[in-house]
Amino acid sequence: MKSLKKLLSVFLIFILCLAVSVGGAACEFSKHGLSVPFDYTDTEIIDDTPSSEGEGGEAGGVGEDENIGEGESYFTDNIRFYRYLETFENARNSFFHGLNVNSLEMLAAFIEYVNFYGIKTKIDLTIRYSADDFYSEYEKARELYESSAHLIIGHAASVGYSGKTGSYRITETDADTLATKTFDIEKEHVKAQTEYALKMVIESERAEDYDGFKINSANKVLPNITNSEQLRWAISNGYKPQCTVGSAAEKVLNKAKAVLRTIISDEMDDITKLRAIYEWLALNVQYDNFAADELRENEELKASEYDAWYAEGVFDNLKAVCEGYAKALIIMAGLEGIPAILLTGNMHAWNRVMIGGEWYVVDATHADVHVDTREVFSYGSFMITDAEKTERGYTSADYADYAATTEFNIFENITFTYNETDYDLVIDSAAELKTVLEYAKSLNPVIGENGCTVDVFVKQENYAEFGFWKERLDIRFLYHNTLSPDYDLSGNARYTFYLK
Repeated sequence: MKSLKKLLSVFLIFILCLAVSVGGAACEFSKHGLSVPFDYTDTEIIDDTPSSEGEGGEAGGVGEDENIGEGESYFTDNIRFYRYLETFENARNSFFHGLNVNSLEMLAAFIEYVNFYGIKTKIDLTIRYSADDFYSEYEKARELYESSAHLIIGHAASVGYSGKTGSYRITETDADTLATKTFDIEKEHVKAQTEYALKMVIESERAEDYDGFKINSANKVLPNITNSEQLRWAISNGYKPQCTVGSAAEKVLNKAKAVLRTIISDEMDDITKLRAIYEWLALNVQYDNFAADELRENEELKASEYDAWYAEGVFDNLKAVCEGYAKALIIMAGLEGIPAILLTGNMHAWNRVMIGGEWYVVDATHADVHVDTREVFSYGSFMITDAEKTERGYTSADYADYAATTEFNIFENITFTYNETDYDLVIDSAAELKTVLEYAKSLNPVIGENGCTVDVFVKQENYAEFGFWKERLDIRFLYHNTLSPDYDLSGNARYTFYLK
């Protein structure tokens, strides 16, 4: 009994000392008006930071024969927390929550990690390398994180510091209300979608339970994914997402897979897969004009609460604004092993996509051209360059090191056989133009109320004659003549015929 009392006395003294120690730290931190971290006098510091070549390190760029399915991130110069994930998780689960941060990159990665998971509990840091104080290093790390993370989830942070010791945590986050509301549930403010377009005809051989998506072969797994933003981030960076059962992320993932099972087969190359995704988004998802207008006019509304800005708008309602289109494309392309990233600028969002080691601009939102009260399909925003996008009034500072400079002509890539002759969509004569339009008619013998679209490409040297080719056509169903042509930087024209 005496030994037990003695043991209890020692324990009480230890607790009292610990309380005094923490109280001393509180005085140091309170003068800055910031949060109070644990005292580090007796804190166990965890230091199992992986080396630059160790497990989870940044991978090299993706070459022609590499893809996202191999589990490697193609971002070599951006902060990514995955390489430190085990270290950070160990710190959170340890009794003292001690973490030894030994580089500016690791500190920025930690900030990204806390924001990614919306961690609100306090985690303390010790800066081991040369620095005046924690706060000066935190400011540098915060700027580094914000320039590379591309996480849209809003947050407010609480920061405390004393010399080389500090703490960082989230006090508020929009993740709790992410995509929980829907504008215009009855779809009263969307334009009618063209029912038909000259596009690929696909009969997928994938079974209803097919799960051979390339992302599943990634050798790096990112756990505890709960929302669609985390899902997008994981897939965009080449990680296999491990979604929490019943979460919003799992629902979006399952719906994206269900669509891909119906529009893509494993025999397709990456260009054809991407084209199928582009076509599906354009022909099945309508632009939510009401959501865009309401947010623009009402400063009290928060975009983070409305599904139109996220993949949920696409997969739950088939209705979204540009960010919803772009985020859904990232998820769908990434599942098929095609790297895609999100770009924003000029109040718009679109994608860059990697095919064969080269980046291209893809804008599924602008795959629909607004004509009167209708959305008319076009290939004009499929695998183009940054320069072409800039020419149309859209530039972005995001991912500056991953520029889209390689030219590609989808119209040469789309081929079909008609009357035992092979054709593409590059028009070289009046006879070829007539054949393409007749072929489109043969695929859709009963053109619906909303019409049919046919995209063609006309080289600069043929453009003057093209006007005469159109005039000479004796095709009764060429009801609505043409949309205005869209020129590339070389003066070639992309024409979209709208047949009714």
